[in-house]
Amino acid sequence: MKRTTSILLLMAMLAAVSCGEASTNADTTASTDSATATTAAPVEEGIPEPELPELDFGGEEFTFLMRGRDASSYAQKHIYTEEQNGEIINDTVFARNSATEEKFNIVIKAVENNSDSGAYDAARQYVLSNDPTIDVINIAGYKLGGLVTEHMLVDFQTVPHINLDAEYWDQNAIDQLMIANKIYIMQNDITVSSASNARLLYYNRTLAEKYQLDDPYDLVQENKWTLDTFFGMIQSISSDLDGDGKFDEHDQYGMLSEWSEYNGTILHLMAGCGVRQTVSDADGLPMIDIMNDKVDDIITRAYEALENNDYAISYQELSNTADITGFPHVFDYARSLFAGGQFLFVQNGSEITVQFTNMEDDYGIAPNPKYDESQESYYHLVDKCACMFAIPISAGDLERIGAVMEYMAWHSNKTLLPAFYEVTLEGKRLRSEHDVEMLELVKETTFYEFSDYYNIGLANIIWSAYEGGGNLASAYARQEKMMQIKLDKLIKTVSEAE
Repeated sequence: MKRTTSILLLMAMLAAVSCGEASTNADTTASTDSATATTAAPVEEGIPEPELPELDFGGEEFTFLMRGRDASSYAQKHIYTEEQNGEIINDTVFARNSATEEKFNIVIKAVENNSDSGAYDAARQYVLSNDPTIDVINIAGYKLGGLVTEHMLVDFQTVPHINLDAEYWDQNAIDQLMIANKIYIMQNDITVSSASNARLLYYNRTLAEKYQLDDPYDLVQENKWTLDTFFGMIQSISSDLDGDGKFDEHDQYGMLSEWSEYNGTILHLMAGCGVRQTVSDADGLPMIDIMNDKVDDIITRAYEALENNDYAISYQELSNTADITGFPHVFDYARSLFAGGQFLFVQNGSEITVQFTNMEDDYGIAPNPKYDESQESYYHLVDKCACMFAIPISAGDLERIGAVMEYMAWHSNKTLLPAFYEVTLEGKRLRSEHDVEMLELVKETTFYEFSDYYNIGLANIIWSAYEGGGNLASAYARQEKMMQIKLDKLIKTVSEAE
């Protein structure tokens, strides 16, 4: 972690923004991450401000089309806010936006949509209408590929003032989402959407100690945190807590899993084992690479471990019988059961630690397990529903867009990132230095799956094989031709784009 200056620097920044503002009447007890006089984020050193020309845009609006701040899941709270409210993330966003507005004489606005499909349809309609209202799109990443194939997005490499070599632009996105030497889908430090939605493992440390299981942290240090070890731990915990002779939401399990072709546990375990659904050919173009013995083996072993309801249960199975009154969806409900001590493991991104803030049992963070001890690194797949950036071809002034995005990304790198990681996660939600160390490991080993963003559908093949209990060859044979046609069409479409 980089050395940081005194937290008083950002406190001064936030205070300067608030001067002259009307009282926000903020209830700083409303959030577990509320800011106080001692919880402002530190300001990072080391990255110089980008050398941008003096630009004055005459008070024009700069508008993001984004997922809503009050969406029931994947809410985007890092781009826009109207006022300070005493909560550290909100106030850091407000300070950054205020600095950006002052620098360029603009007014930052947002058009919000809480639905993936609704946001996609809105983005598409703005382009079809040649409406320049929207400057930047920030919606679910997997929805952006459709806009690429319709030639509706701008190649980030053509935007003035954007320095894609800068640290605050995600180098993994450049490397893994580029196609035909073009970059249409991108991530930067304006938000922490990708980093906070890379799937990792949470484990109940108290439960592990009760059952005399090894601590995953120690296993990571010993290079013994593998699929075999992980599955063995899952199958060590099974308890009919209410004694009714059946396993349901009232009982205790080794794992809370997810059933879906979007974010099924199998997909993230597969990624953790170093499996990439596509690889680059000699020309740097994507090619399908899932038909091999390793993928088949992972599917078979995961099915045997996760589909035994004595040891594991899925969100979807819980939704069949559970009363989720008071929760926005079954996912929050089920994670509340983890917080209540009913699961040893659950897999999700670091954003959802807020649900475990008041958890009575001790909990920890672990990386996804390796395939075996010979695997050199851990890997963590970014959730394809995490919001990503794109620029519509209907946007007006690319010079303005480039300058504003570049400045906001740089500013966020030194304020928003430490506010999220060092103050919110490491300072308030995580329980030990070991967890901070594991979070750093996860941050350093994230990647994007090309197929997820361009709707090739390879995850569907893996999921189909898993859902059927194995037999990758059969699932692949059924869909191979269609997947290859999709990929070939995508490559041709993008290659021919001007």
